[in-house]
Amino acid sequence: MEDIDIRVWVEEKKTRWAELLDLWHQYWVFEPLNSGILGLTEPETKEKLSTLFHDMMTYDDTPFIVAVDRKTEKVVGFVLSFIEYPKGKHPIQVTDKAFSNYEKYKFPFGVKERLEALASFLEQLLVKGDLFNKFGVEKIWLIEITTVHQDYTRRGIANAMTAKLLTVARDMKLLLVVSESTSKFTQQSKTRHFNFETVCESVYANDYAHYDAMPEEMKKTHLSAFLLAKQLD
Repeated sequence: MEDIDIRVWVEEKKTRWAELLDLWHQYWVFEPLNSGILGLTEPETKEKLSTLFHDMMTYDDTPFIVAVDRKTEKVVGFVLSFIEYPKGKHPIQVTDKAFSNYEKYKFPFGVKERLEALASFLEQLLVKGDLFNKFGVEKIWLIEITTVHQDYTRRGIANAMTAKLLTVARDMKLLLVVSESTSKFTQQSKTRHFNFETVCESVYANDYAHYDAMPEEMKKTHLSAFLLAKQLD
């Protein structure tokens, strides 16, 4: 980790997002749940995913955590997250920038349906968690994606980025950080290293519309997805 710097982008994420496209597309290839979605490496699909990434990065001013190789100044990891509010209570300046409607991106046939199914599965996990009522907070910091370049894995970078996010959240006086963990491995990592608590879980076989399309090996390692929460003081 001596050669890795963990930084916080705010305005930079809106102007430098294109520098991260290779890492973004790598995430879609190597994230296990995405492996059941065919065509993600096709030029047309990559173009649509790039537009989606742009919209996510320019959506609001949620701090963006990046890991940078000091020698090359290349971003080798990031945490994509959003400050979330109860339904209907988003600040007025972001309500017209919603990117959750995959219809607008014109993904090729089959890709959109799989993306929507995965998004719906994770959205229902949030609904089941009922976080705003359960914890009595007005907003949460939701971690959606944590990714590290394949050449830099197993060096503690993901944990270092999570630690930085928690520090920034405390500085911002936020009371709750939430993470969607798509496997037991990532759930245990956050509970063990950062004392996240498990709020609820959803079983893929019961709740994921495209469970049958998941590779058999993945079904063995991805039995449930978990909603985790950490209260800050």
